[in-house]
Amino acid sequence: MGSLFDMEAVAREQVRNDVAKGRLDEVRKALDNGADVNARHMSDSTLLQWASLKGHSDIAKLLMDRGANANDKDINGNTALHLAARWGHNKTISILLENGADVNTKNNDGYTPLKMATVGKHQETVKLLRQHWAS
Repeated sequence: MGSLFDMEAVAREQVRNDVAKGRLDEVRKALDNGADVNARHMSDSTLLQWASLKGHSDIAKLLMDRGANANDKDINGNTALHLAARWGHNKTISILLENGADVNTKNNDGYTPLKMATVGKHQETVKLLRQHWAS
């Protein structure tokens, strides 16, 4: 049983690595072969959060199409939208907002995605979030 768990952990880590590196075809194959679109990884992060952090909008779209939860929070209370906003990934932000991401959710520090964009000094991101009623 331990080896099965280890194999599953290795597979989860491989798909997370593929997401982080922007390997769309590999992520698609993993999902087609049963990878859990909402599985948790390092820092309790989801695949969507990794895609959003790295700005891989094509992978974020694929994950959303496969049922990823845009409002899942990691250990710090960050959603995918917090992470995309922090790094100014506007295309990913648009995909998240189109798929129900909560624009005013707060992380454990009380920061909204708008605050994260402000901290990151991403003025275009601030404008985009405000167009979606961010406060």
